[in-house]
Amino acid sequence: REQAQSQFDAALALSQSLGDTASGQQADTMETGPEGIGDDNKREGKQLIGHLQHQQAALKAWEAETNTDKAGKTGQDISGRQPLLVLSAPACIASLSQQSHTLAAETNLDLVAQRDTNQTSGRRWIHNVGDKISLFVTGLQDKIALKLIAAKGKVQLQAQSDSIEVTADKDVTITSCKERIVVTAKEEILVTAGGGYIRLKGGDIEVHCPGTVTVKGASHNLSGPTSLNAPLPKFNKGCEQALDSAAATQSATVRLG
Repeated sequence: REQAQSQFDAALALSQSLGDTASGQQADTMETGPEGIGDDNKREGKQLIGHLQHQQAALKAWEAETNTDKAGKTGQDISGRQPLLVLSAPACIASLSQQSHTLAAETNLDLVAQRDTNQTSGRRWIHNVGDKISLFVTGLQDKIALKLIAAKGKVQLQAQSDSIEVTADKDVTITSCKERIVVTAKEEILVTAGGGYIRLKGGDIEVHCPGTVTVKGASHNLSGPTSLNAPLPKFNKGCEQALDSAAATQSATVRLG
């Protein structure tokens, strides 16, 4: 049991350390216990069971109310007395199935690796979430910290009922290697830098700056007016009440209409 306890302690320490770092960088707070974490990372008070710290306490109190500790001195609180199944090995554990393999938890499912976590799917990787997704990488200076690559096919990123924010401390580069870059907005496009700005709004273009405006070209054609109405994508909207109900019950199914 000492080996299992040592690994449990190390797993909890790593989860808490990286979790605290992520929270400090505005990522979501991990729920490792003993407190529960609610919406917007609000603490919901001390919980009794269901999290990593509670499992750690139960493993430490393994002998509570057994022949070696009949008085239960090693498990005074509820988390130390909860039933616990521990699977441990000094080398490797393999769990295999020729058909389906299911892992289910009523509260949290925690996966902790001191080195790498590797997942491979021969066909698809589908992850449906009822509330939110928070990804955080501590990263290394001057190294690529996050990669998202599709060798073939399109990459789609949508916020179907709210905004998208892309922010960088340094440069932001957008490149189309073979075709076009299209920027479309229904109401307004605003580009600002150094006190100057270009605004496209209501059929008008404003070019304002505190310094010099330079326009160079072999010729200038100022005839007009003309216009181009670019099509905007439309999203499937689920019933708002159904979406709220699915989020509240953590259901993966929402009826559209």
